[in-house]
Amino acid sequence: MGPVEVFSIGPRTSLAALAGAACEVQAIGAVHTQGSLGSLREVVENDWQVNEKPEFFCFDQIRQADIPTLAALVAPRLVNFSEPSARAAESLAPLQKVYATFGVTHDPVAR
Repeated sequence: MGPVEVFSIGPRTSLAALAGAACEVQAIGAVHTQGSLGSLREVVENDWQVNEKPEFFCFDQIRQADIPTLAALVAPRLVNFSEPSARAAESLAPLQKVYATFGVTHDPVAR
């Protein structure tokens, strides 16, 4: 049995899927997200509270492993962001360059 593909819907499970794939390079072959945030900065911008969405409040994660960083750690394995907000599409656009460094032509942001 080879690597699995992980599918997630919404910002909460998308963050978990990206973190898992960034850490597990052999078991997870690809990540497909729908409705992911483009950055954990959106948590602050949306004024979400820790009692509402505690999984977004890992100490210092925004500086150490924001969503674009987690997605870059998954490369060259495929990450696809479907239905991204305009903010997410902008934050994740530089990922094309990350894939290019691996010789892979891939736009992870499906518009």
